[in-house]
Amino acid sequence: MWIALGVVAALVVGVALWWRFRDPLRGEDLDQFEVKRQWGWELRLSEEEEIAFMAGLKAYDDEVGSFFIHGEHGVLSVYHPPMLVSMHLMADRFRAMGRAAMGDPAGAVRHLFGQAAAREGAGVLHLRENWLPGQIDGLDRYGFRDAMCDVLMAPGVDGVEGGYGEEDSGYGMVVVLAGGTPESVRAMYDEASGLSTSEPIRNRLDVVKAVLEEPEPEYVEALDRADGEKSRYTNTLLVDYARVLDRYPATRAQMPGAKPADVLGVALSLMLAEQTPGTTWTRQPSQDERELAMQVVATRVRR
Repeated sequence: MWIALGVVAALVVGVALWWRFRDPLRGEDLDQFEVKRQWGWELRLSEEEEIAFMAGLKAYDDEVGSFFIHGEHGVLSVYHPPMLVSMHLMADRFRAMGRAAMGDPAGAVRHLFGQAAAREGAGVLHLRENWLPGQIDGLDRYGFRDAMCDVLMAPGVDGVEGGYGEEDSGYGMVVVLAGGTPESVRAMYDEASGLSTSEPIRNRLDVVKAVLEEPEPEYVEALDRADGEKSRYTNTLLVDYARVLDRYPATRAQMPGAKPADVLGVALSLMLAEQTPGTTWTRQPSQDERELAMQVVATRVRR
């Protein structure tokens, strides 16, 4: 009986996550230059400024075509040269250019890309091409990514709101929310849940029905609004796999017999504690956010 109930409970969670994440890009691959006024970084700009900013990004993409916007995470992933750039930083720098940016959005964005490529710093993480050409400790790029995702998205830690790992460019990210979800955001999620008319899930057949059904548009829209509001309170830690890899041999020598993910967890813990190059945040992190990131990584190390 307990086993059966546990299976159904797990399926309920699975369906909820499938509904929520079956389109992991949330449509951004269809129109990543839409002016949504949804995410925290967008709200750093006026509507007119965002229209110009997104027009500049689109013009640059048409010209170069080498980046992707992770809107929800507040991250710009650039393929050539490989780097990650905070969308909060990009928005702030665009706004600081004032009339020059509004008069020539494409030129302004081109300048911002050049700035980021020229110098790594807070909100800008340079990546390494061909970061893992073969294997290390039995891990190829895909295995390394999986192990790093295990490190960065350790279960059982409150405040982890999502994450992502990419094996080709060699980076990972984890979204954290320190201090708990604000009551105003909780109320928005409760409102969204009240708009769902789906039948309760009691057994495997209900799970199949739920998967085949489309969620109500009103529910999806309300959920998007809640996600956008929450993004004003979250921060995203960015990690360069290549520089974690650089520390792997020395860390492995001190941990013979340990699982690769445990070795990676210790290497990343040292990087975060020492604040060495190879990690950055989309916004200036608070002490609580730094400690939460350390807790996430330490949880992997303790398992």
